[in-house]
Amino acid sequence: FPYSVDRMPYVTTKAALVSFTESLALYVKPMGVGVTLLLPGPVRTDIASRSQRFSAKFDFRGPGSQFDWIEPEEVGNMVVAAIENDIFFLPTDDKVRAKMQARAADPEAFIAAQLAQMASE
Repeated sequence: FPYSVDRMPYVTTKAALVSFTESLALYVKPMGVGVTLLLPGPVRTDIASRSQRFSAKFDFRGPGSQFDWIEPEEVGNMVVAAIENDIFFLPTDDKVRAKMQARAADPEAFIAAQLAQMASE
């Protein structure tokens, strides 16, 4: 999802859940309990119609054109397969995985690329 001021609560919460899930996996995996971190790209639901806006000054921003939409049933099938195969990291779009890897590899370049993308929109 593109970053913007009106999405700060969303992206902050998502980052916290990623860290929490990693910590949970480190704690319970030695006990034989699997944990799967679902990183969904755009899923075709009606959630946007129910989303609250924090300010009238900012437009609601969707997932961005770089990601492909996926049906909820397909996400469900992916989750079942990840649980059955003890997969921790489950992005529903390979572009999400690539973004996470780019962020980890070079945070400075990642921020610069995000700023450039926002400027072009």
